[in-house]
Amino acid sequence: MGFMHNEVPIEVKPELLANTLPRASSDLVVMVHGLCMSEHCWQQEGAGLGDTLNRDLGLTPLYLRYNGGRHISTNGQEFALLLEQLCEAWPVAVNSITLIGHSMGGLLIRSGCHYAQQENRCWLVRLQRVACLGTPHHGSPLEKAGYGLDVLLQNLPFTENLALTTKRSAGIKDLRYRNLLNEDWQGVDPDRQSVDRRKRVLLVPGVEYYFAAAMVGPRQRDIQSLLLGDLLVRLNSAVGEHSDNTRCIDIEPGNCRIFYCKNHIDLLGDQAVQTQIIDWLSPKLH
Repeated sequence: MGFMHNEVPIEVKPELLANTLPRASSDLVVMVHGLCMSEHCWQQEGAGLGDTLNRDLGLTPLYLRYNGGRHISTNGQEFALLLEQLCEAWPVAVNSITLIGHSMGGLLIRSGCHYAQQENRCWLVRLQRVACLGTPHHGSPLEKAGYGLDVLLQNLPFTENLALTTKRSAGIKDLRYRNLLNEDWQGVDPDRQSVDRRKRVLLVPGVEYYFAAAMVGPRQRDIQSLLLGDLLVRLNSAVGEHSDNTRCIDIEPGNCRIFYCKNHIDLLGDQAVQTQIIDWLSPKLH
């Protein structure tokens, strides 16, 4: 795991950061990619989101690179520590931190914030905003379908060897129910877990959260949208809704936005999405 800037790895040391980022501002934004991606996913045709945030709001963008095959909680703990080291080594005093995560990246951020609270990390005081784009807050139907297929293959004659159990990584298996903590997966065989046993992870008090979701259909109740969501994540999961009220994420309705006729990947570079993020973040800066 490490930070990238202009496609170059960042060494978290004061003298090296000062040389690499001579125009570093006191307001940081860290972009966290999703599963099977890298920091390059944020670079679209024209100005990417990080460049736009730098130009319009003066935020200094960094991009996290991590291994999505590891447990989300493992990455979350490492992210909490790495961000602490970054703030200590930053060339100027850090005034604010904004975290933006796409898909699994949003889960990594939420896990990292939880462990930062547990470990009393100083950077959490400077955290002002978190934006989650297409994040499966209640799990991904794709992984649930993969698990269901495995169970079926393991129990049918002659097909046991076709099961994909050993092929799916720990990170992918975490997406079935959205495991953010060590306790969610430790002591459990993920290939036989059929019950949602995850612990509730609350949002950090005093931090503004924003959720963006996409739907492939033109309307919320369109059959395509209901069945497919954004092709990877369903709407209720992306906006934190759940049939069990105790699992719903308490977020301001005005801090959620649904983008129609768009898919999971569109959330990374679509102009309307960028405009909404700029609008969300603009009035929240000091």
